[in-house]
Amino acid sequence: MIKVTLNGEVKEFSDNITIKTIIEKYCRNSENIVAELNRDIIKRDKWQDKELADGDVLELISFMGGG
Repeated sequence: MIKVTLNGEVKEFSDNITIKTIIEKYCRNSENIVAELNRDIIKRDKWQDKELADGDVLELISFMGGG
């Protein structure tokens, strides 16, 4: 198990978990999501390959339209 800070909250995940897996679990719609891992933006095409490590900080930011 690894501990990852996800949007400011420490959570435990299994080893070898990817950004894509976390987004699928926690986000209803990934179309408007930006993933920031340890202060670096991770491009959408890298989400499947980017495995998280113990102590990582992942911020999932969603954009909403409105007026």
